[in-house]
Amino acid sequence: MTESDTVVPLYAALIKLQLEHCVQFWLPQYQKTLLRNWRKATEKGNRDAFAPALKPGFWKIPQKWRKTNDSIAYTLTRGECLDLETSDSCISALLGTKEDGGESCSVPDNCSRVMTETHCSGYELSHQLFYFLFAKMKGCSNPLFHNARYYKSLFCHLMMQTNRNLEKMELRNNFADIFTENIMFCGLAGFSDFFKTSWRDFILSRQKQDEGCFWMYSSSNRNEDRVQVAKRSKRSEKIVEGDCSSHNTAVAIGALAGFLYYSF
Repeated sequence: MTESDTVVPLYAALIKLQLEHCVQFWLPQYQKTLLRNWRKATEKGNRDAFAPALKPGFWKIPQKWRKTNDSIAYTLTRGECLDLETSDSCISALLGTKEDGGESCSVPDNCSRVMTETHCSGYELSHQLFYFLFAKMKGCSNPLFHNARYYKSLFCHLMMQTNRNLEKMELRNNFADIFTENIMFCGLAGFSDFFKTSWRDFILSRQKQDEGCFWMYSSSNRNEDRVQVAKRSKRSEKIVEGDCSSHNTAVAIGALAGFLYYSF
């Protein structure tokens, strides 16, 4: 038996232990946060459009895995991509919370168009995939979702290209949040090739060792980092205890949970 025969399995076991510790440490706090947000969202007079998605059991993990298709065919579209307000509106229509008494799985025409654009990138692209994941969890049967497998394949192909390019151009540190978000969403969509060992190690490298939470903004000036945070929606980004990013921590824990689940 060579030294590598011993070292490699040991390294894998240590990484797995680190992942388990990370998830075990944050999962109880994450569950408490979900429960607190769900209760707050469903209080009388303070109904939240995303309340159904905060209930236990809404999100389901993949049962089968596949890989992204580098040769997938698509026609490049043109025009505006979705913004945060449009994304929220379309998702709330799926959940049936857009208006009182609204039916779930509703797909307004503007949502059908903007959620299938093929020229978008960054957070616009990841939220297109997010939309189709919501539809899957709700079991929506609108004709748009008859092609859900194709669109999830296409979006994750494009998101894979984004991550590869960021890695090749050595820009992961500058765009660590979207890099990690792509891993989390496409992992949840069932694409196993996002679970690369080097990508897992990169995510773990952005964890604050003492606090356990994550900070992924990386300018040389801490004040410039805070400007980046300020540019994000107040709803989706907050500085949490330990001087960490709430959004960075959420996507990191989600992605690492995918790595852990896939490793079993």
